[in-house]
Amino acid sequence: MTKPDIPRRAYKLDLKVEADSLDSLIGYLRSFEANLQKGKIIRGVMGGYSAGSTYRLDVDETITHDAWAEANQRYVDWIVEEEQIEQRAQAIYDAMPFDGVGAREKPAWVPQGNSLKQDEARQLARAERKAEPVHRPCDCPVVWPVVRPQGLHRVVHVRANHLSERARPAPLPPRQ
Repeated sequence: MTKPDIPRRAYKLDLKVEADSLDSLIGYLRSFEANLQKGKIIRGVMGGYSAGSTYRLDVDETITHDAWAEANQRYVDWIVEEEQIEQRAQAIYDAMPFDGVGAREKPAWVPQGNSLKQDEARQLARAERKAEPVHRPCDCPVVWPVVRPQGLHRVVHVRANHLSERARPAPLPPRQ
């Protein structure tokens, strides 16, 4: 499965605010909200004596909630599948014989590492996944922690009875 784009919603606001005090920040955000409601916020720099910001509002009204929900589910499915591949790749890597190149002992597995042997283990894990039977239910946990490259943490809730696209049962053959 190729990595899907990170899902986005119809309205996306990038906002960086700095203020001298909490009261200044609250007042600035109220002023920002009033300008946003009047449609005066698109992109730019705004500021005063005690607070200021840079902002950009990106609007794509063609994105509906249902379209976002579908894209989000594809993204969550991809995250879950990549984590399962990473776990299987680690098991394959641990079972690989050490060829002695570059070190005296086999280097430890590094999550999301990019050594040649780790890449080889991931390729083998992906090949195994493609060869698996279609009727295999997904063994997804109910709560899945995710660490994004930017260092932000979030928790993805996955339905306990979730079946991935690969795991959906094939239709029954017609009766004879």
